[in-house]
Amino acid sequence: MSIKNKVAAFFSLCFVVLVAFITGIIVYERRSSSRFKNTPLKISERDLKSEWGEPKRISQNGETKVSFYNSLFTYYAFSIDENNKVIRKYQD
Repeated sequence: MSIKNKVAAFFSLCFVVLVAFITGIIVYERRSSSRFKNTPLKISERDLKSEWGEPKRISQNGETKVSFYNSLFTYYAFSIDENNKVIRKYQD
């Protein structure tokens, strides 16, 4: 195999890996966005944790608690009232 063929094969492999990586990121972000859209309001905090996992950060202001989750490029926040029910959700 000549040097030209090796270089061409290397760059072809790099291109394929790059395309696969970008496709993976797009699929992951779309899945997270879809999961956010399909998360209903008025679910319990326990159900939210079972669907989304442990929050990255929790902030409490009075009786309202906000759980923060994130994907690679998007932040998700869920406001939880004193009855441990989701009352609002935000995507940024």
